Amino acid sequence: MSAGFAWADGEFDRYQVILDRKPFGEPPPVHVQAPPVDNTPPWAETYRLCSVYEDSNDRVQVALLDIKTKKPVMLTLGGGSIEGIELLSANVNDEQATLEKNGEAITMKLEASKSPPQKQPSKAGKKKPQSAGQQTGKARRPRGVVRSGRR
Repeated sequence: MSAGFAWADGEFDRYQVILDRKPFGEPPPVHVQAPPVDNTPPWAETYRLCSVYEDSNDRVQVALLDIKTKKPVMLTLGGGSIEGIELLSANVNDEQATLEKNGEAITMKLEASKSPPQKQPSKAGKKKPQSAGQQTGKARRPRGVVRSGRR
């Protein structure tokens, strides 16, 4: 027999009797996980949590951004509702807030920006203006200084 694990036809059949007795017990059931259910209320899809912080008066505040209108919404814990949205709870350390509107609550977590920062266009070929102290080449005399006599 070779050092590999190849079986010739019929060689493995003699072990089938042992496997049929299930010496290791029943095989575990195959679990099929259902896909996660998106419980996001429709109103929350237009907002993004931008900031969770404590202000100088130790009040917890939350900043939301209305993605469609680009309008910020500032909420204070215990401060009532703005645009129908009320801040129920917030955790500054975990950077998350629980919000409610029309009886539908959601816990939002602070996310990194969804779009990468835009690259600035290259300024190749343009010279930066230099101040008098940064110019290269000959040294310049400060303005107002008059040279007196020659040596």
